[in-house]
Amino acid sequence: MAIWQRRQSARTLLALFAACCCLSVYPAAAQQRIEAAQQSCSALQGLVQRSGRVLLYTGPYLYDTYAVSCVGRQSEIPAYLRTRDNPQCLVGYTCGPSAN
Repeated sequence: MAIWQRRQSARTLLALFAACCCLSVYPAAAQQRIEAAQQSCSALQGLVQRSGRVLLYTGPYLYDTYAVSCVGRQSEIPAYLRTRDNPQCLVGYTCGPSAN
């Protein structure tokens, strides 16, 4: 193999590696910020039901995780949020420590 072929092969590998690195970062950047107050109650309930667990923004610099159910022995605490059309919308549950 000639030296120019080795260099071309190394450049190809480097370009492939760089492309993989860029693509691995893309999904995190593509996630949208879901603000509870801008959504309808039924839209948030449906989102939690479909996803199982969702991170929602509830105010400036405030967010929490809301779930359909909690795993293991965690306690399920009903979570009510202010939405566009309901000041006390039951969106799901927050998971707390076990209730032993």
